[in-house]
Amino acid sequence: MVPVVNPYYFRFFIVKGLLTMFWYSPLYQVKTFHILYGSPSESHVEEIGMKDAAIIESTAFSNEEIEVIKEQGTLLFGYVSLMQLENWNDPLTAQIIESDFALVNGQKIYIKEWDTYVMDIRQKHYREVLLWKVEKMVAERGLDGVFFDTVDDLDYYFRDNPEVLIDMRAGYLDLLKQLHDLHPDLLVIQNRGFETYDAISRKY
Repeated sequence: MVPVVNPYYFRFFIVKGLLTMFWYSPLYQVKTFHILYGSPSESHVEEIGMKDAAIIESTAFSNEEIEVIKEQGTLLFGYVSLMQLENWNDPLTAQIIESDFALVNGQKIYIKEWDTYVMDIRQKHYREVLLWKVEKMVAERGLDGVFFDTVDDLDYYFRDNPEVLIDMRAGYLDLLKQLHDLHPDLLVIQNRGFETYDAISRKY
């Protein structure tokens, strides 16, 4: 199971997020891009190779497919869900422990629409799981960067608890700093979460 693209969600993201980042970052030369979270067909691989950049769920791509795309000069960004458990990613979910789940009033935060849970980025162990995915599925496979999705959950689920929100953002900042230390040349795109972007993640 891979995440399903909501057309409205990405129209908003494209206008307010990705293009802004492309304009004000080293990605300013990117003019065309592609988003694919499922397994690619041969025509998908060909189409992605014709774009300047692409966001992919790298677990759905073979090494050969990634190599073919990279040979065309396309910048590839690996999808990583920051705040929602990647319930389709069995190697990742196998590493999750109970303390990795975010709680509100002692209860896990279940998202029925996606059949998943909100996670606790304050927890060092959960951050290590995310870094594991970046290492194994992005850096080691030669992708150019990371696409952090679900960042806006920080601003949505914890907006009524400023202390928790501050701590959650601090956890995200720790993740970004550690990622930069490990892979200083890895590019980072953040999807939405504009308040958090202004507060802490703009410099990364």
